Amino acid sequence: MKVLKKMAALMMVLCLVISTAACVPTATTEEEETTAMIANPIKDFDTLAEAVADSGTSLIVSDALGMMEPAYSTIGQVVQVIYMDGDNEICIRKAPGNQDVSGDYNEYAVNKMIEVGETFVTVKGNTEGSWNVILWLSEEATYSVTSTLGVDDAMVNALVTGVQ
Repeated sequence: MKVLKKMAALMMVLCLVISTAACVPTATTEEEETTAMIANPIKDFDTLAEAVADSGTSLIVSDALGMMEPAYSTIGQVVQVIYMDGDNEICIRKAPGNQDVSGDYNEYAVNKMIEVGETFVTVKGNTEGSWNVILWLSEEATYSVTSTLGVDDAMVNALVTGVQ
């Protein structure tokens, strides 16, 4: 009888262990976690014409940055051209509306409004004459240029007059 009681107690403990193990969540692998990520909204293109067609936003960029190789992409209705020159990255964006589409939320020591022709332009940078963010509006669109190393006043003029 003692043996039966011990066997019954052992069976109950074994059932308890098995049922508890079944309730413990399993660990997910890194591969399983990545499948639940949000899709990248940036689409890359070989030409500006392809990017413009995808975004529905027209963009004309002059040869002001012709010495650099461009990369074209879209983020929804935002069309962008990125130029790389060593450590400097210059990103030109255009989108419908009047919102800041620069994607640069840094605070800069110098923020001011200048005029380029008849266009009012906001420039931001940490030193006068070296601008990291350039923003302006037209009747139908908003424009931004960001530069990791900054551009001078002459380049600001060339960009604002050469990007449409």
